[in-house]
Amino acid sequence: MFSDDYDQLSDLGVRQSQRIGQHWADTGVHLDHVFVGPRRRHVQTMDAALGAFQAAGGIAPDPVEVPELDEYQVDEVVRTGLPALMAEYPDIAELAATVNKPGVNRMTAFQKLFERVTRMWVRQEIQVDDGENWQAFRERVARGLDQILERFSSGQTGAAFTSGGPVSVISAAPLDLADERVLELSWMVRNGAWTEIVFGNDRLSLQAFGAIPHLQAADLQTWR
Repeated sequence: MFSDDYDQLSDLGVRQSQRIGQHWADTGVHLDHVFVGPRRRHVQTMDAALGAFQAAGGIAPDPVEVPELDEYQVDEVVRTGLPALMAEYPDIAELAATVNKPGVNRMTAFQKLFERVTRMWVRQEIQVDDGENWQAFRERVARGLDQILERFSSGQTGAAFTSGGPVSVISAAPLDLADERVLELSWMVRNGAWTEIVFGNDRLSLQAFGAIPHLQAADLQTWR
């Protein structure tokens, strides 16, 4: 059920990322800083976006890796803990069985299963063995954001390449959202989208969330 290599950018993902870089170049974006999370897909997204950006005349500095921008680890709960959860929760067993039913949209069915399990994880009803819980994840991303902001001077602009979970935590910081609302926000991040945060006077402001002006074609707009 879970054999696909999730930490790998697809050909479509590369195209989406290239559109980001082209759009930034077309709109005169200047990058003083570049940050990237530790996952392979984070680096692949950055390479495709900055490659297009620089090919179009944009200038970008060397990237700084920020391990704190890694995604949350609840996928391990779904992968390794699913048999036990299926045995204890009939609705989870039913959702898991639906994933491979003929005629069922596999990704839609899996998303329902994923959402059910991740909500339990956020509520601390299940744990990842030797892994971080939801609160530790939020605190870790917050530390990463602090490290990023420390590098900025007034008027500077930067880009960070990461995943939907860290994006949702950072976006929620100025909004004071409850845990499950932050989780739901992470499910709304489309592939190849960007979020814009402004920092000034010791305050974060969310200027844009999940923006896709560079992905106008319907076949370029995808989720997860």
